[in-house]
This record gives sequence, structure tokens and C-alpha cells, in this order.
Amino acid sequence: MIAYDDDGGAGRPVLLLHGAGGNLADWEPLRTRLTGYRTVAVDLRGHGASPDGPTNPGPADGWPDDGPAAWSFGAACDDLTELAGALDLRSPAVVGMSLGGLVALHWAARTPGCAGIVNLDGHPTPTRTEQVPGLDPARAEALLGELNGMFAALADGAPEVLPDGMLAQLEEQRRQVAEAYGLPAGPLLAALHRNVDTRDGRTRLRPGPATVRALRTVLAEADPYPLYAGLSCPALVLSATRDLPEQQAFAELSAAYREYVAWRLAALPAVRSVWVDANHAMLWQRPDEVTALVADFLATLPD
Repeated sequence: MIAYDDDGGAGRPVLLLHGAGGNLADWEPLRTRLTGYRTVAVDLRGHGASPDGPTNPGPADGWPDDGPAAWSFGAACDDLTELAGALDLRSPAVVGMSLGGLVALHWAARTPGCAGIVNLDGHPTPTRTEQVPGLDPARAEALLGELNGMFAALADGAPEVLPDGMLAQLEEQRRQVAEAYGLPAGPLLAALHRNVDTRDGRTRLRPGPATVRALRTVLAEADPYPLYAGLSCPALVLSATRDLPEQQAFAELSAAYREYVAWRLAALPAVRSVWVDANHAMLWQRPDEVTALVADFLATLPD
């Protein structure tokens, strides 16, 4: 079963699903602010203390092997269903960020007992020119090629074992992010360290390269809008209006993609769409605002 942290609260259960490359510790800003609920934060498969899947046992059973990681939305949903049954979570709501927002959507679409979902900027990676309206098609093709080439290089270049000094560099990056957002560094460092697995003098970062490659494919192929249209529970989608620093080279592409996302969401009357003046890391950048939006939505869900 996937790893989780259950705060044991007395209110409605709320499953918390992190983004790609994250883990359950990423929910610290919301969990310290949200009251009146039983929050259950999980490590999605391949992340934190959860196994990679049937072909890659993960850190609980030794080093992952070199075979393909078993990662799909269906498999992730199966993990959540198993966890919800084991913990007897009745009529849970689900809040997910990034990849976790898409997992929440997929799980709600196949789970009649889901009370409602919140998706924090969980939008697929743009891959087609029709997803970036207003751009010259040739320009759009070039930018999409550059963007997806960058993602491919990151996935292909992920090391199996971290070289000496790399963990210290990652820790310093987290401290800089915390300083930029005016946050204590402790929670961000805790989230990093939960994905670090060290043994026999070797250090690896989870998710491993095979899972990273699988996630890249999953995010590029995702089509959430038919799932939103078929939901039988309420949904809130929070979308970012700003780019992460590493996205700023693709600002033109990002702006066009936001127009596309807004257009698609506007065609879904059952989905409430709110744009947040923040970047993709909105929960860390605007923790009070994001938590308030989540709390207000959860309060509207029927018992």
C-alpha cells in the first residue's frame, strides 16, 4: 500500500495528492491552516516512501530495478481506492496539486463516493498547436518543440545515483525558494529529504529516472476535459496566472496556453474555475489565499 500520513481529525476525510517529484510533506502549508477536517496526505507511487509499482518495488524492498516504472492514472487510482478502503474513508474529498490534481480528477471520475475535488494548477503539458491559440502555427511548433525538448532532456538526464555535492545543491535551491517566498526553509527541506534514499554510500532521488520518463508521457497525453464534463461531484480548479522562473523563457507559450485552459474550463458549467495571482507553486507562494479557497469549497460539499 502507498505511504500516507493521517492527522486523525474528526471532520470529513480529505485526501491530499502532491505533484510530480513531490511527496506528502508538500502539504505542510495547507495542513497547518486547514481545520475541521481529517486530512490524509499520501505519497503517490514512485514518490516518498511509496513503492514504485509491481515491477519496481522501491525503497521498501531494495533499490528499484532498471525496468519500466509502472505508472499510470489507473494504477494511481487503484492505490487510492485501496488506501481509502483500508482507512474506511467515507465520502472523501480530494485535493491535488499539479499531477495530483489530475489524479484527483481521474479518481473522482471512477469513484461514486467522492464528495468533490480541488485541482491546484494540474493542467497537462501543452503538446499541440491548437492548445496555444493566437500564436503563429510555425512559431507555436517551434516553441512546443523547445519546451518538450527541455522536458525530455531533464527526464533523460536524471541520474540513477546523485553525484557528490548534488544533494547540497538541491538543499541550497530549496533555501533560496523559501527566502523568495518569505517562508521558513524547514518544510521545504523536509519535503526534499523525504524523496532522498541513501544506503551503501549511495544517494538516489525519488522518483527515479524510469518513473520520471513515465510521468512525462502521462502528462503529455492527459486530456482532462471530458472527465470534468462527466463528473458527478463538484470540482474547483485553481489556475496560476504567473510563470515559474524556469518557465519565463516560454512566457509567450504559457500565456497562450492559459487562454486555452480558460476557454476549456469556461465550457464546463459544473466546474468552478478561479485564477490565482501566483505561479505553479501557488500553495507555497500564497498559502493563506489558497487554503481559504480550498476551505470555502469544502464547506459547500453536502454531508
